[in-house]
Amino acid sequence: MKKRMKRLRFLAGGMMTVLAVAGITGCEKKPDAEEVITESITAQLESIKTLDEETLKELSADELTEEFAPYGIDGEEYLRTYLDGFDYTVGEVTVDGDTAQADVTLTCKSYQDIEDGIENAVVEIMETPEEILELTEEEINLKIGEVIMGAIGEIEPKETEPITLTYEQKDGTWSEAKETEDLVTDALMNH
Repeated sequence: MKKRMKRLRFLAGGMMTVLAVAGITGCEKKPDAEEVITESITAQLESIKTLDEETLKELSADELTEEFAPYGIDGEEYLRTYLDGFDYTVGEVTVDGDTAQADVTLTCKSYQDIEDGIENAVVEIMETPEEILELTEEEINLKIGEVIMGAIGEIEPKETEPITLTYEQKDGTWSEAKETEDLVTDALMNH
């Protein structure tokens, strides 16, 4: 009888251990909506920050190369120079039922600063027209390309005003709302 009791205690103890381990692993906490949304935003913005191959394709680096070819500008180099110093901060994520909003601040070069920089560089070139008169059309285009890339390279990134990205939950999955899709692009281009 004592042997049976010891064996039952041993089995019971073993079963309790198995149940405890199953309970721990089976009840792993699912990430909350705030975490899921923050991770989604981070993944998207990190791809811009690191400019991986997929992002370069999405940003049409090849098309830019074709467009800028007369000026000797490589599309990938243009994007890397334009986005040099890009960073972001994901602020508060507020969830209200099946919708959520996340505040995001970008740090990037101001498109207006780039335009101003190019304009100033062109004015400098025009101050010495004799140098341009001696160049062929191809050489002038290459000079313009140098001016553009130089102007972009000299611009310091600045923080944008915070933008609010909206997310919606459908069938248990959080995704960016349609009206949110262009906010990051607009912030990059109109900052």
